[in-house]
Order: sequence, then structure tokens, then C-alpha cells
Amino acid sequence: MSLIDHLLSTKIFEGFTRKEVSEVFPLLGARVLSVKKNAVLIEADALVDAIGVVLSGEFAVSKEDVYGNSNLIKKIVQSEILAAETACTPSQISPVKITCTQDAEIITFPYALLTSAGSLPDKYRCAILKNILDIMANSNMRQLYKIEILSRKSLRDRIVLYLAFQAKRTSGNSFHISLSREEMATYLCVDRSALSRELGRMQKEGLIRFHKNSFHILENLTP
Repeated sequence: MSLIDHLLSTKIFEGFTRKEVSEVFPLLGARVLSVKKNAVLIEADALVDAIGVVLSGEFAVSKEDVYGNSNLIKKIVQSEILAAETACTPSQISPVKITCTQDAEIITFPYALLTSAGSLPDKYRCAILKNILDIMANSNMRQLYKIEILSRKSLRDRIVLYLAFQAKRTSGNSFHISLSREEMATYLCVDRSALSRELGRMQKEGLIRFHKNSFHILENLTP
């Protein structure tokens, strides 16, 4: 896939034609970066003044509590953007750590270009800013779902609500999640062994069927 094809597949250039992307891309001051698995792309408290677009690979966004426990916030995969939430803030100081979980390639460009009149044709600048706003609004909605999940006290209720949200997102009872068991446990703020045991119980009870990261809901799950 060509670079232009990659960019056309991203939300940040949604609504753009191939010709428009080809015109605007050279004006963005973009850099292409290769990132190795397990490398930290952005440390917590780092200054972030650029937005990234993932061409390949995968990243994990996490935040540590005062005790050093890591909490997985979300995964960022191919065609998604990263660091926009931080780059758009007045301080541009990252509250999270972004780590590469699969060898990746990204494009970054300065956020200031999108806020400076005359740096880009206004029609392109406004279109990109609108897409970024849409992306961040959807991200905020996903965080509200996570808050709702973590508000449940029991492990099973957290699992059920998480799976129910995944089913709703895919509009079906069969779906694939991007999280490993360890990542799922971190996301739900639970112990991995306890999570695996509870998933096993739910499968024995005929509520769900799963193999690795593929799940199928067999009965109506009500948290």
C-alpha cells in the first residue's frame, strides 16, 4: 500500500480525495518514523507538539498510578492517530505513556501547522481539524464506557459489560478483541489469573464461547 493509500484510510483524512491528500501532505512538515517493539514512543510528562498517524504496527497507551501499577487506557492500531489529545492541549504535556507493542511505522506532523492561518489552505486545515475533533469525541465516548465498566464492583460484571460493549460495537454476538489476556486484565483493572478463571466459568455455564481473542456470546448477558 502506498503512503497516500495509508493516509486515505485514516480518519484524519476522511472525506479527502487522493488528489487533495497528495496536495496537502507535502505542506504538513511530516516525518516518517520506525519504532521497534517495546520502545517507548512518548513518556509520561513529555512535551508532545506533534500528531502521529500509525501506518503499521500497534501502540499501547497506559498510565501509572502512584504505586507504579500500569493501567491500560487503549490500544492504537494501523490507520489510527496518536497523541492528538495531548498535542491539542495548551500545556502539551503528556499524562500517559505510549509504548510500541508491535514493530511500527508512523508519520508525525506539527500540530501548530493546523492552528496557524496561512500555513495550509484553509479548506484543508479546517477539514483536518474537524476530523481530529470527531476522533477525540469518539475517544471520549470510549473512555466513558470504560468508566462505566470500572464502576462495577464484581469481576464478572466488569467482564460482562466489557463484552456487551464489544458486541454492540460490532453489531453482532461474535467478535475479535485486540487485547491479550494480560492487556484485558490491565484494562479491567483485575488480576489476570482471576480473569482467566472467570472467563472459564462463564464458558462452562454456557454464557460465552471463546478461543484466544475470539469471543461468541451465547446468551443475553446482563451485568
